[in-house]
This record gives sequence, structure tokens and C-alpha cells, in this order.
Amino acid sequence: MLFGVTRTAREKARTGMLKQALSEVFLDRAMWVHQRVTDAGRARLDLHEETITQDLLLDISLALPMTTVRSFTRRQEARTGADWQWEWWFGGSSWFGMRVQAKRLKRLKDGTVGYDLGYRTGRSKSRQVDALIADARQAQMQAVYVLYNGRDLDVDGVQWNCKKLRPSAGFFGVSLLPASVARLLANVGTVDWTTVAQYSVPWSCLFDCGRPMTGCAPPSAPSGTPGGGRRVPVGLAHRAARTIERLERAGYESLSERLWAAPPTELNAEEQRFETMRAALEAPVTPHAQPPRHIRQLLEAESPSTVRLPSRVGAVTVFNCE
Repeated sequence: MLFGVTRTAREKARTGMLKQALSEVFLDRAMWVHQRVTDAGRARLDLHEETITQDLLLDISLALPMTTVRSFTRRQEARTGADWQWEWWFGGSSWFGMRVQAKRLKRLKDGTVGYDLGYRTGRSKSRQVDALIADARQAQMQAVYVLYNGRDLDVDGVQWNCKKLRPSAGFFGVSLLPASVARLLANVGTVDWTTVAQYSVPWSCLFDCGRPMTGCAPPSAPSGTPGGGRRVPVGLAHRAARTIERLERAGYESLSERLWAAPPTELNAEEQRFETMRAALEAPVTPHAQPPRHIRQLLEAESPSTVRLPSRVGAVTVFNCE
């Protein structure tokens, strides 16, 4: 057994890196992260997000040999600091990319357990979440937070609707939150674990769930694509895109009333309303026909170190399995 993944799953990974193999690896690594962060907390060690991410990159690469992984160097990390980003690309007949920022569940300055979604960085003290969204939009990608959770995570305070996974803190060891929803949560000042958990899902939901936290039926192909509107098998890129889109839209629908009623913090009242409307009118998340140049180079290069990554991107993981 490798990282808790069965031999059957490993064989599937070698022959096509199927959805089930990815789901098993991601669930296994989520439980590992939960235990790792828990152990670090008990030992009073400050385990940084970059360290956890490097371990995940190595483990995913070993468990899924068909995955292309490029890890950032210490020099890159020093140059980008806390602003570094991670790219995920899901490929095959179509391509879907995400810019990812890692955050760890911790005790905040006000004493609550949550995430520093309003974190400011650099001389300008600009918000990290705004830079992440702007960078992703410029690259025509989605912006997502990957959340690392340890002993402070309490699933008893969360409504658990998933029909496949039983309630378990370990499954939430690594979870996903759209950055657009993270920004709204930061705007209204509710970044505690219980609130954020309503808008995030275990990261294995990218592969298993057609509708996050309610079931695992494959999603329909998006309109405008072959078979659009019918229940047909879809590729990994479309599956990941639909999951992120549903999470984002559900978050905006749920938070819109609170945004209208909440006192302004980062945004004034009119800008808060505009932000809500913008998300509602935004075009659906759509995979691309081809990946960007640096991903094509990464797949073709004999040495990944020769590939030049975009600004602030310190790591790339390509899931090419169709």
C-alpha cells in the first residue's frame, strides 16, 4: 500500500490516472495533513503552508506517476515570500486551470479559530486575496484557496450533507474555498472555521461530486459543448470546473443578503453590491481547448527547471489523465 492507496488505484493511476485514483490519493493526503498539522500543534511547532505543500507535491507525484509535478526552489520562495501561488491544471481533451493560495487553520488575533483571509502583504499592505483573484483573472483561470486543517477543526459544528463521505475531521484535512467567496467573507469579517466550512468542501470533491456536499453523481456537460445539457460522462477538466463554479455561485447566493445588510469594512456599500452583482452575471466557468504556453513547455521539457513560471507562481501540478 502506498499512502493508503490500494494497488488497484495505483494501477488505474498508471494506465490513465482515473478519477477514483485521484479521489483516493486526495482523501488519503487530507487525512495525513490533518494528523500532521495536529501533531505540529501539540509539539508547538509553527508548520508553514509552504512546507505542507512541498510534502503534498512529493506525495502526489509518487502516488500518481502519471502526474507532472514541479516544485518551487528555496530561492523562488524567498523572492515571492508569503505571496507565492500554486497552479493546478487538469487536462486531456480540454484544460482547466486554478491559481491556488494555501492557508492554515489557526487561532486568530481575536481568539477565534479561522483563516487569515484578509492577510496583507508587501510594502503597499495590499490584500493577498485581491492579488490572487487579479492574477488568476489575468491568466484566465479560477482563483481558489486550499485550506490545511488540524486539531482545531470541529466537524460537529458543520452541517454534513455529503452522501458518500461520513463526517470526519480527516476528510477536511485539506479543503477548497473559491477565492471570490473568501474575499466576501473577509469583507464582512467572518473568517472563523464554522462559517468558512459552510462554503468549502474536502478537496477530493473535485473528482467525486457533481454537486458539492450533496451527492457524487457526474455533472452534466456545460452548455455549448458536445452533449451539453445531457447526462453524459465528462472529463476531469469539466468536472473540476463545475465543482468550483457551483461552490462559487452557492457562496454568492448565500452571502448576498449579508453583504447588503453588513456595515462596510474593506468595500463601501455600493461596491459590495456591485461585487455581488458581478459574480451573478459572470460567465460560466469554461475549460480551455489548450493549456497555456508554460504548461505545454512543462509537459514537453526534459528538465522542468528550464521552464519559466508566471510571476508569483512557485509550484505547478498537472493532472493529465484523459
